[in-house]
Amino acid sequence: MTEETLVQDEVQSIKERLDLMGVKYHHNAKLETLRALLDSSLASKEVNTEVAQRNQARKQLHDDAMALVRCRIACMNPGKKDWVGEIFTTGNSVLGIVRKFIPYNCEAAESYHIPRILLNSMRDRKYLQVRSIKTRSGAIQENVFVPEFQIVELPPLTPDELKELAEAQRNTLKD
Repeated sequence: MTEETLVQDEVQSIKERLDLMGVKYHHNAKLETLRALLDSSLASKEVNTEVAQRNQARKQLHDDAMALVRCRIACMNPGKKDWVGEIFTTGNSVLGIVRKFIPYNCEAAESYHIPRILLNSMRDRKYLQVRSIKTRSGAIQENVFVPEFQIVELPPLTPDELKELAEAQRNTLKD
């Protein structure tokens, strides 16, 4: 085989690969141009694969953080004993800002669904509790940070419980 035949075979081979990849090229392109086009398209394909993997990981993190968790909430802070709930806000670089009103110290707080990221944020909240300790020399005040909420995770609703809840909500809307 001559050198010209080898070059033509390589040109044809590269053109076939570019056609399979869906890359457009000029029909009279030289071998060097086709090689460069093939290299750049392969590199962009690798970058696209990495971007797709990163996006998939971000979607998984988003889904995990926004998963609803059924729980029972009680506020242990005596300064909020008359409150029926408050608006919680949290966020990160994947989710952005997540904001929701969450009831506590009321009937609705007996079984409420909360996004996992807000539940974790609530678990981290503490308030300053002042305790008086009696000693022989007198009373001493002790300041302690204690958890603000008592949170009990409940099992997810069964299909029967979901039907009952839907019926109860329908009846509430009709009234």
